Amino acid sequence: MKGIINIMLAAVAVACVSCSKEPEYLSIVEIGTEYSSYEVSYAAGDMVVRVYSNGEFTASFDESVNWASFHDNGERTITFSGDRELVIDVEKNRGLSRRAVMDIVCGRSRIEVEIVQGSMLNGGIEFVDANVLADSNGGEMSSKMLTLIDHDRIESEVSYEDDQHDWISGVKIVNNFVTFNVDRNYSGVIRSAVIVLSSTDELGEDVAGALYVKQPAADTEFESLTFPQMYALLGAGSKVTVDRNYTITGFVLNDNTYGNGGEIFPVSRTFQDEEAADYTIYLESEDGAYGVRILARDAENNTTRRYDRAVINLNGMTLERLGGGEDDPVRYSLSGAVSSNILTTTASSAEALPVKVKRMSELTDEDVYTYVTLSDCEIPVRKGPLSPISYAYADFMSKYPMLIRDVEGSSMYMMTNTACTYARNGEPMPQGSGTVSGVIVHENCDQFEWDASAPSDERTFDLGNIGRYQIRHISRDDIDLAEDFED
Repeated sequence: MKGIINIMLAAVAVACVSCSKEPEYLSIVEIGTEYSSYEVSYAAGDMVVRVYSNGEFTASFDESVNWASFHDNGERTITFSGDRELVIDVEKNRGLSRRAVMDIVCGRSRIEVEIVQGSMLNGGIEFVDANVLADSNGGEMSSKMLTLIDHDRIESEVSYEDDQHDWISGVKIVNNFVTFNVDRNYSGVIRSAVIVLSSTDELGEDVAGALYVKQPAADTEFESLTFPQMYALLGAGSKVTVDRNYTITGFVLNDNTYGNGGEIFPVSRTFQDEEAADYTIYLESEDGAYGVRILARDAENNTTRRYDRAVINLNGMTLERLGGGEDDPVRYSLSGAVSSNILTTTASSAEALPVKVKRMSELTDEDVYTYVTLSDCEIPVRKGPLSPISYAYADFMSKYPMLIRDVEGSSMYMMTNTACTYARNGEPMPQGSGTVSGVIVHENCDQFEWDASAPSDERTFDLGNIGRYQIRHISRDDIDLAEDFED
């Protein structure tokens, strides 16, 4: 939610009674709020609306709004004067998302502030398992979906991602399951399609859910590899393009829901690939021992969600071994993934991930691209936001490395993108200690180190080595540090 000052100024009237008298000015009436729209979670609690005014104003909700009231008087109408923080008590929402409009009147000026409360229920359309693999012989398939929208209000459409068409038919929605028929695959190749369900939610917003269907040809054989076996495909080289249907299975550690799901790559000195975090997948082996970074061709080809158990087909992707130098850990990356490489995903949760709790000094190269909890940490500089830079320079510096240290005196950097939704949300920096969890990565920060002696046309974006390992949090909950210094 972007902060846009919502200001209305009343007109100024000037009354001149005669040419021999000084003109009389009516006062300017000012009324405004910090934001014109607010979003709150489904949980009960309070929220703050900052009002700016130079006079008396009245804020009120319609009588039909029975879930929000002003904290000071417990009523739906309140009157104050001057700049003020309105504290609004919000009840828990046990139903679908809902919207309320708060009217603020000052003199003849009136503004509206929208408050939308989310739902503890799924008001959209979501598939439990977004990627499914059909049998090469075809047949009837079904997939469970989550929605509270009436089925007769949902429309379906099948989109084919290659030159194979019309092999899915009879799409129906029955008791929150989507059923459909798949023809036998005589094409000789793996083919893919997307079943899109769309409707509008209770607020009138468009919602949609996508089910990605892959179907191998009759003679297709998949060979499952462990992560070390995948690494061994490189042999003595550092890069290879996989040309067989090898598969690996692991847990997806990230998504970009909060804008910190992956590194933002610099394309030039003044341009960043802002979609990079959307097409980056960190995949951890099921035992938590190994990890690999997967780069899809673009964001649309990344059909995974955080914590999915995913089966990935390596065919057509490029495997590369990176690093190996001083302060440059050995790590592995797969690039060129398309949606058909993601054979299946099974929804899972954080509890399914192997538990890896370590001190900073215990990290090894095998921890790169795996999910690790660093124990007994703190942020030594506890002022400002997680990304304390002027956003006028976000095109030059798309991420910020925040120093963290542990009880043993070791230190490393915690990576936060400037696009991270909670990087500058006004919350104070945690003052105490605790744990920091996230994906262990190795990322350069070019803005921290630059070879000033090199000619400008020879400077490259591979400088800025800020240590062997960094940690990238995926959500705010990953930073579990105490709020108070006493803790």
